[in-house]
Amino acid sequence: MSERAVTRMSTEEFLDWGLHQEPRHQLVDGVAVTLVGTRQQHDQIVANTHGILYNLIRGKAMRGKKWRYFTVDLGVRIPAGNIRCPDAGVDRGVFDSDAMTAGAPYLVLEVLSPSVRDFDMFGKLEEYKTIRSRCAPGVPLVTLFGRSLALCTAGGTARGHPAARSRRYDRSWEPV
Repeated sequence: MSERAVTRMSTEEFLDWGLHQEPRHQLVDGVAVTLVGTRQQHDQIVANTHGILYNLIRGKAMRGKKWRYFTVDLGVRIPAGNIRCPDAGVDRGVFDSDAMTAGAPYLVLEVLSPSVRDFDMFGKLEEYKTIRSRCAPGVPLVTLFGRSLALCTAGGTARGHPAARSRRYDRSWEPV
């Protein structure tokens, strides 16, 4: 049996080739890796998350800010050279209609699936932590594992949602 040759590419070559190939891909260690399809349960959670992000960003608290939510179709550049495609996120960067990656990702969300749970919780999380944060000093960085969607605030819990928990971290990232 012959092995298929692996074609390596730079971040720019990958972006020229396109994040929007069908099926979709992300760049991992210089290799374009096909994203696996999702089940309806995963897709429903992601769709609900997009709705919540849309309403938050368009709401009174965020009015006038230049924040945008994004979907899995927009990549996130990892400083080591990978390009990941999280399920959802919030970008605070300058809007560029031709960009295929978030300019300044502020929030990155991954919905965990059984097949990739461990890698998303640990491997991808480590990669996402290398992105230079635009958070103000003292703002908590949160990793929330749970079966319900909960929005964490600097005060600790989201109003009306007792399952939401937030902790301050000094570069230690244990699950809440």
